[in-house]
Amino acid sequence: MALGLDDVEKTSRFNTYSSLVKDNVDKFSIYPHQRDALKALQSWYNNQESRIGLVVIPTGGGKSGIAALAPYILNTTRVLVITPSVQITNQLAEAFGKRPKESFYVTRKVVTEEAANKFVEPLRVIQQVKEIEDHAENLVIVNAQKFGTNSKVDWDKLNPKSFNLLIVDEAHHFPAPTWDKIVSYFNCRTIFLTATPYRNGEPILPGQICYQITPNELMNNGIIRRTIFQQIGNDQDSGPERRTLLSAEILKILDEHDRQDPSVKHQAMVLTKDKEEAKQFTKQLKLTAKQDIAESYTGDTKSPDSILQKFENAQIRVLVVCGKLLEGYDRKQISVCAIVRRVAPKSKVLFTQFVGRCLRKVRLDDPVDGRILSHVYYQQQKNYNNLNEVAEDDPDDNDE
Repeated sequence: MALGLDDVEKTSRFNTYSSLVKDNVDKFSIYPHQRDALKALQSWYNNQESRIGLVVIPTGGGKSGIAALAPYILNTTRVLVITPSVQITNQLAEAFGKRPKESFYVTRKVVTEEAANKFVEPLRVIQQVKEIEDHAENLVIVNAQKFGTNSKVDWDKLNPKSFNLLIVDEAHHFPAPTWDKIVSYFNCRTIFLTATPYRNGEPILPGQICYQITPNELMNNGIIRRTIFQQIGNDQDSGPERRTLLSAEILKILDEHDRQDPSVKHQAMVLTKDKEEAKQFTKQLKLTAKQDIAESYTGDTKSPDSILQKFENAQIRVLVVCGKLLEGYDRKQISVCAIVRRVAPKSKVLFTQFVGRCLRKVRLDDPVDGRILSHVYYQQQKNYNNLNEVAEDDPDDNDE
């Protein structure tokens, strides 16, 4: 039988320091909207509005910080965090304090480095299914697919009362079956975090938004980059011609951004429709640059961790993706997002999530705008015009 609340000490650093955090939240160096969201969650549960509180924050707006502080604000003991990918799992583990002195709490001056080891709740990132059943940590972070239909998790061994707070990141995946089962099984207070609270054209939680802020508000507040949308070419351009034009323009924009801020080696991500197009576009980028500046990152990529590491080490400047890294991937050096496929206007989750890769600022005085690039053939102007609206789902999404 898995350890439950009755099996372990009913205290954690979350509830030990809860009063202290709540008393000082107005003094922390966090964004005003993060503070507002945390207070909204506190009020939401104090008023027993609903078991699930939906928080809608645009990409780059600091959802991880809200997730990291929420357990303290809500006076919880045991917390389960659900993510859609390994990359997001690792990023949240960093924010929550896998290395306490490098955590969100220290970087945003919630606590000092000296106090971090005593303040930060030890965490476990679930790697094997058995760890879901046998754990004693008060903070557990896990990829949702560990609970999926192909996993070997024994639900009978899971105590549904093991946690008193569930945090669901990128919650637009709900109500896919696996996500729905997790949320239903652990029947506790639940926070949904997403930039795009729709699925299949319907709200994931009709009428249950606890807190929401728009991209325009964050841009006006200087928190995320402003964006420039650029279309090039004409409808008569062939596939190879489109690749040639877009490759040259990507490199031109990156050079322009480097001149604007020489302290940063700016990078780009390219979204393609399929793996073959990703391969062809990567080849064209290398030909245009006359050097190996690009790699593709798809389901067929050999040594994907190695490719991603090269990108994060700035050994390559452009990452061409298909079905990977479309959400939650945090690399502030990305200032260009190129869309080289048709994303239907009703399919705004894909557009919104992908272009979010270039919205994060390197620093608050970052002078570079995020450039969203496409070819007229792909008809993306309408999606850009609707960017500030609440997004709907992508028909390519096939979550369990």
